[in-house]
Amino acid sequence: APGRVAGLRRVHRRVSPSSGSGRFAPQALPPTKTVSGPETLARFFRALSPFVYRASSPCRAESSPWQPREMSRQAGLFTWNKPAYACLATRIPAGEMITDEKLCRIEAGENELFGMGFSDFRIRLFHGAARIQLPAGQMGTALEKRKEITGKLEAVGFDGILLDLKER
Repeated sequence: APGRVAGLRRVHRRVSPSSGSGRFAPQALPPTKTVSGPETLARFFRALSPFVYRASSPCRAESSPWQPREMSRQAGLFTWNKPAYACLATRIPAGEMITDEKLCRIEAGENELFGMGFSDFRIRLFHGAARIQLPAGQMGTALEKRKEITGKLEAVGFDGILLDLKER
């Protein structure tokens, strides 16, 4: 339904009350200040509301990919510079059945690597094995911690552990 995205209601205001055009525009950005607690999520969606309808067609978007981050920063959100993390389902090869077990295994494996200090990486499922994709600067650390990584990822259910030499 128009005005709804993932169960959230989009807030609108008329562009010009006297125009009579019936056009709507996103609500203005809230003032800049740091927020914590339950307000944070609501502020996040208000800050990004101008992009709700553009999200379905990024090729036609009139804004740059960095504009939502800048708006988040202006809104005082702590997530403004957080690395992008795609849905866990993107870690499963196309055409393969997506199951809760696979998603939980991938999530548990990524949590283990986060706990070891790695960042901006992916664990992809590859024939039951974990294929780890890391930025170039973290490859050496992964090799140094090879035994620890192998133990932790086998413990969460991966049949094998592969390090993708092509940097992320």
